[in-house]
Amino acid sequence: MKKSLSLIVLILIFVSGMAWAKTTEEKSTPEKVKVQIKETDDKSVVERAEEWYKKGVEAFKTHNYDEAIKCFKKAIDIKPNDATIHYSFGVAYFNKGMLDESVSEYKKALAINPNFAEAHNNLGNAYDRKGRLDEALSEYKKAVTINPDLPPANYNLGRTYYKKGLKSLAANHYYKAGLLFLKQGNKVWALRAYKGLKQTNSKELEKTLFEKLYPELKKKKSETSE
Repeated sequence: MKKSLSLIVLILIFVSGMAWAKTTEEKSTPEKVKVQIKETDDKSVVERAEEWYKKGVEAFKTHNYDEAIKCFKKAIDIKPNDATIHYSFGVAYFNKGMLDESVSEYKKALAINPNFAEAHNNLGNAYDRKGRLDEALSEYKKAVTINPDLPPANYNLGRTYYKKGLKSLAANHYYKAGLLFLKQGNKVWALRAYKGLKQTNSKELEKTLFEKLYPELKKKKSETSE
């Protein structure tokens, strides 16, 4: 598939039950993911699948999940062994609240590409929504094993460890998520990671992350004390 036709998939990061995740925009973040294409694929087949996939992504962006699902289904019918399309199908189902279907599509994506970190993370979100906390935790762990620097997976590990009463582990992952979000320039979610970190009473990590969030305050304090 041509580079210029790389498509945007909206990746659901957090479960909608979070106290501060009020809108779909807050629940999701854009991530560039290429549809996996083999060199032996027929060009016309590739283009038809890509066309439906692109339509699905555009429908998803406008929160028209029914239309997105229809388009992703068309793309899947053409290219049934594409992990990214199955993954996107799962995201659309999740946003519709169709959790069983979402889990099924994420599993299909992972059967094709076991190292798809984002799919592990989102499968964890679906399990979390279904109340299957241990299975959610397992998927988040797999996600960070594959990609230790995936911000949402670290955040979700922090959130899940906190739910299980493992505050020290929660603090470490909230802290790392905050740093990773800051590195991306995403201060909004870095601040949310900081809020999660505060709940763990890990004062030293909390202080360090706060100073990275607000370096101007640290500088001002330093100048005042001189």
